[in-house]
Amino acid sequence: LSQHAQGKGIIIRSVKELIQYAFDEMDMNRIQIKVAEGNHKSRRIPEKIGFQNEGIERDGELLVDNIYTDIVVYSLLKREYNK
Repeated sequence: LSQHAQGKGIIIRSVKELIQYAFDEMDMNRIQIKVAEGNHKSRRIPEKIGFQNEGIERDGELLVDNIYTDIVVYSLLKREYNK
């Protein structure tokens, strides 16, 4: 998202729409979001929406400069979303 559009809730609203579509239209039971451990802005998104932090995948992603980074795994279940 471009710098001037950040902080306006655009990503949160978009993710919520995708969640609703996945659970209601596609009848999914579980959604996962994986975020680089050091990416604090992106980590706030699933945390604000109510995803559960399941833990860390060590060296879970290879970055462009051939360095691995740990990934935080978040999940949301359909029964949690419908509360």
